[in-house]
Amino acid sequence: MSTTDWLSTTSLSTYVFVAQRKTNVMIKRTELRKLARARLKEAQLLFAVKRYDAATYLSGYAIEMALKARICQTLKWTDFPETNKEFIRLSCEITEKSLKSPRFQKLY
Repeated sequence: MSTTDWLSTTSLSTYVFVAQRKTNVMIKRTELRKLARARLKEAQLLFAVKRYDAATYLSGYAIEMALKARICQTLKWTDFPETNKEFIRLSCEITEKSLKSPRFQKLY
């Protein structure tokens, strides 16, 4: 498969991904990692064919997905919140757990 063929099929998968994300379902941490790797490979191919602006954009997108996956891992979430409301709800749960923890109680 040539680079051009690969890029055209990748564009289709990207559109399908965007359409699926409109359903307001939280995305799995493992899926975020897969997406980050896929976008990075796409960015490398774009860079190889001297499409630097597109490569830079996809690299940033890959970094965003990787950071979201890392946030999920650090906070022990299986999914990343889709909306701000979900993010605030999960953040409040973390705060409550922290305040009730014995470690926090010793400090105050």
